[in-house]
Amino acid sequence: MTRRTQVIALAAGLFDGRGYANVIMEQLAASVGIVKATLHHYFRAKDEILRGIHEEFISVLLDRQEERQRLELSPADLLLAR
Repeated sequence: MTRRTQVIALAAGLFDGRGYANVIMEQLAASVGIVKATLHHYFRAKDEILRGIHEEFISVLLDRQEERQRLELSPADLLLAR
C-alpha cells in the first residue's frame, strides 16, 4: 500500500467517525505516523484527501459494474447485484 493510499484509507475512517469538519490535517498526519509537512507532500489540503476518497470509491463501483457486465446478468439481476 502506498503512503497516499494509506492516508486516504485512514482519512476515510476519521471522516466517518468524527466528521469531515472535525478532523484537522495534524490528526490525519498523526494517524499515518507522519508529520503535517510530509502529509502536505501528498495532499495540499483536506479537500484533496476527500477527493481521493471519492475517486477510490468510484473506482470500486466501476470495477464492480464491469464485473457485472462480464457476467451478462439480466437487467433485474444487475439492479440487485452487490
